[in-house]
Amino acid sequence: MTRPVSPLCRRYAQSLLKTALDNKAESNVSKDMEDIGAMLERDDVLSDFVDTPIYSRKDQMAVIEAIAKKAKFHKLTVNFLKTLVDNKRLSSLANMVHAYQTVLREHNDEIAVNVRTAYELKKAQLDELTKTLKTTLGKNVILTQNVEKDLLGGMVVTVGSVMIDDSVKGKLERLKLNLKTGTNENANMKEVG
Repeated sequence: MTRPVSPLCRRYAQSLLKTALDNKAESNVSKDMEDIGAMLERDDVLSDFVDTPIYSRKDQMAVIEAIAKKAKFHKLTVNFLKTLVDNKRLSSLANMVHAYQTVLREHNDEIAVNVRTAYELKKAQLDELTKTLKTTLGKNVILTQNVEKDLLGGMVVTVGSVMIDDSVKGKLERLKLNLKTGTNENANMKEVG
């Protein structure tokens, strides 16, 4: 399920994207934001630093400037990070990155789709699924696949807050529930024979 974006984070993200587009720096800023997201995910020390409000603005600014210099972030990204420090919003950095990626997808008329399967799909299967979803949804699809062996077969597709469970595991769970409750979702179907 897609994580919601707070109105505050959306405003910051929209402002950053607009400024990046106006300065023809969208690709640089977008890469920087992706890199920041990856850093926060893999570096617990950085993540804890950002989330802990006990550090002074001066300390936060020094750390942000050092990271930005080492990572060679675009000046707009650096200014954005400094603005977060000045406005005491650095603890929202992970949410700001998520908001930026969401706003960027909206700008590019893209939609994020998560597909969970029991086995890794081949490139041709992923391409066909992406094409079908693009036609159905009317947007460019950014597809992420996760392999979960316990699904047994089939797939679970999540688009925004909508989840379609066509996995073998899901079907078995629904059958088990139907047997327990005595209901049958297929009761209106006639047997052919």
